Amino acid sequence: MAGTFDSAWLKFGWANRHGRRLMEEIERFFQSGPEFQEEITYDSEARELVLSVASIEPVPSIISLTLADALGCFRQCLDHVAWEMVQRGTDPIKRPHFVIVDHANAFENAMLGNMPGVSGGDRKVVEGLNGHIWNAADPLKAAILRMQRLNNHDKHRTIRAVNTIPRSLGICGELQDCTNAGSFRVVGDKELVAGVEFVRIPVNMTGPNPTIRSSGRIQTIQSIDGIPVADLVNAVADTIQYLVLDKLQPNPPAEVYRLGADLKPASG
Repeated sequence: MAGTFDSAWLKFGWANRHGRRLMEEIERFFQSGPEFQEEITYDSEARELVLSVASIEPVPSIISLTLADALGCFRQCLDHVAWEMVQRGTDPIKRPHFVIVDHANAFENAMLGNMPGVSGGDRKVVEGLNGHIWNAADPLKAAILRMQRLNNHDKHRTIRAVNTIPRSLGICGELQDCTNAGSFRVVGDKELVAGVEFVRIPVNMTGPNPTIRSSGRIQTIQSIDGIPVADLVNAVADTIQYLVLDKLQPNPPAEVYRLGADLKPASG
């Protein structure tokens, strides 16, 4: 017998499939050895060698497009949930949207406009998801809100580019016209684009042109808005499964597994 939320589960499974494709594209890009060149300058005031990005290969558009596919399907999954909730509510409007708002004061009006007549346990599920993201200090706890914004941007404006941030860094090399004066430090986790600093090395100047023959190795990870793409997709999937689908219909249709969805154990 078909479950009420089978359609939402199938959309969730399809989103997971896009997510797996996304990880494969990211790994393919990583294995290709994307081109990266550094520039070394000396900051005389700080007495530090500064390693900056001279050039970096852009992340292929297929990664941005596949991310948009995954997030779009996750959003559609929630809208399929909203449809079923509204149909069994007291005011079955034709075009419901699952309510996602960034603060509690906006929730009631959003429910009236997008999910009228939804009450009882169904309303508690919607409230639970939104309560999870309100005032979340950890950006991954607010992953659903970020999914909403990125999906709206993709639908109505332009493709959002995926960028690169440093994941780990090792520096070794021969100092010239200077000696080491301390441990190198990574300069934040900014997205790596031309001109961005990523390492500073304290040195004592011993000649006119302090520099380093660097043979360092930098490992990177693909991100959007400074958040690793893989972490964002996994956080969205976990939040929807645990806070929405598992609570409404813990047993997904078998076809979801045939789509290749990587489902976590039910949260109970």
